[in-house]
Amino acid sequence: MPKGGYTKRVIWVDLTKRKAEIRSLEDELLEKFIGGVGVGTKILYEEGLKDRNPFSPDAPLIIMTGPLTGTSVPTSGRLSVIALSPETTSYGESDVGGTWGVALKKAFFDGVVIKGRSDTPVYLRISQGEITIEDAISLWGQDTFETSASLKNRWGGRTKVMCIGQAGERLSKIAAIFTDGVHARVAGRGGLGAVMGSKNLKALVVEGDERTPIYESEKLRDSVRRSVPEIRGRTKAFSELGTAGGLLFSEEVGDLPIKNWAWGSWREGALKISGESLRERMFKKRYYCGACFIGCGRVVEASTPYGVVRGGGPEYETLAALGSNCLVDDLGAIAVGNDLCNRLGLDTISCGSVIGFAMEAFEKGLITERDIGYGIPWGDANAMLRLVREIGLREGFGSLLGEGVKRAAEKIGKGAERFAVHVKGLESTMHDPRAFASLGLTYATNPNGATHWSASYLLEAKFTIPELGYPELLDRFSEEGKPQLVKTMQDYVTMFNSIKMCRFLLRVSPSQVVEWLNLVTGFGHDVQSFLLAGERITNLKRLCNLRLGFGRSEDTLPDRFIKDKRGTGGAAEYLPNVDDMVSRYYEERKWDDGGIPLPSKMEELGLQEEMKMC
Repeated sequence: MPKGGYTKRVIWVDLTKRKAEIRSLEDELLEKFIGGVGVGTKILYEEGLKDRNPFSPDAPLIIMTGPLTGTSVPTSGRLSVIALSPETTSYGESDVGGTWGVALKKAFFDGVVIKGRSDTPVYLRISQGEITIEDAISLWGQDTFETSASLKNRWGGRTKVMCIGQAGERLSKIAAIFTDGVHARVAGRGGLGAVMGSKNLKALVVEGDERTPIYESEKLRDSVRRSVPEIRGRTKAFSELGTAGGLLFSEEVGDLPIKNWAWGSWREGALKISGESLRERMFKKRYYCGACFIGCGRVVEASTPYGVVRGGGPEYETLAALGSNCLVDDLGAIAVGNDLCNRLGLDTISCGSVIGFAMEAFEKGLITERDIGYGIPWGDANAMLRLVREIGLREGFGSLLGEGVKRAAEKIGKGAERFAVHVKGLESTMHDPRAFASLGLTYATNPNGATHWSASYLLEAKFTIPELGYPELLDRFSEEGKPQLVKTMQDYVTMFNSIKMCRFLLRVSPSQVVEWLNLVTGFGHDVQSFLLAGERITNLKRLCNLRLGFGRSEDTLPDRFIKDKRGTGGAAEYLPNVDDMVSRYYEERKWDDGGIPLPSKMEELGLQEEMKMC
């Protein structure tokens, strides 16, 4: 029974009936599924898999904190958003930092579950235990910055706002959910902003003064204090340059997407859009998420030929997506494109991916100026920015691209599917599986598609985790042992997303992470039982997709990753043998040849009842 870390209260909203109630989270649920993405997945499995329509009023949007959210544990100011993904029509999950999750805990709630659809635009207000559904007609059509400012002006500066922009309102399938105003902390992947828009829900506003209960508060304080110097040392690069600091390394090892993943190297262009260049040209200060002293967020200010930028700056993924992937080497243009995505409410990863795809289709003559209204040659910053705006507003050719690269390729036809880079319909994050063998398997088997979140590739590039059996960096082009690595890291990172800690702290020993969880909650986990809980949640995600009709045929990679060598650069020759690795991964998971968990595995994980629903 948890003795701290939870309020054990969730807000359950029916927008159709305009009603909200408070429901309890049972101890058994928390013990088995922990919080965050674990509890969110359990709710989705029971409430949201009646069909494959993410825009159905019955399809829930689930926002969950974890037991560490609202505590002093470093980087714990996070939350998960879980729903059916409009991009993939399968399991959808996104993670966001910032300060909104901490504010929800201060209002003394662990999460919010939203079902139904309002007949007019509304927002949800949560304040000191009161829950009201407010009219949002005047907010509809505003961008995320305007919405946040309007609601903070209405309810006071302590208010924290989560909202969508025009992209979510207009059901762009690459729309995201934004918090923290101009600093733009984003639940970006899978189009979950469109789920919010389909419910006519513009925003959630929260404030509170309660404290998260802690089981052993003094011991936790001492443990955190002792860990700070080590964490500062291990994360120094993120403090100095943010995630953008990894761009030059990524280009060097053949990880950076270039020209819609077609080229192997682009050193001169990478230098122009690197984290170092960003620091020199437009960096103003760091942004810190809740309970974080790393400060990887970049606050920028710049006057460019494309407009003035003030606020959250582009991170690695955006620099790669709107930059190298489109051969745009103008940092000012990328910063403006990032700002546009943030305002309109778009996932920069998917947005840059569909633009790079469109530029290649234009180069190959599959689409023309007549189709688009103007030319979109490689490296054209103005064309990139014009497409960003059209995608966010669902105007012109941008309306098609807002459907995501899979649907756009199907619509264009004429072989466009050959260079549409996605897994299960989700555009790839900006890391190339031809540079790291484990990454291809990670992309193929992740329930929500091509995301690098399980971070197994970092053990092939950046650091070791001796406590998990990885005392040395692994050969990044060897496939030996990679199925076991991916399984372990998927389970481990799933627990980060359930207790709610930033993945930057993968550099901290697992025993330290487990100690913090136990000190907060009173649980008695060791590293092995911690991993077992992660395995339970990972398997439940699999059951979600199996119920929705997804199986082995979807556990694959796009042609570009398995048929086209990069040719130059740090990963010139390797192509992942994904089918073989998937088979061996299934064996590690104790799944059958079709990717269905064996009954013995379900019994071991306590998922027999869930398996009956599959």
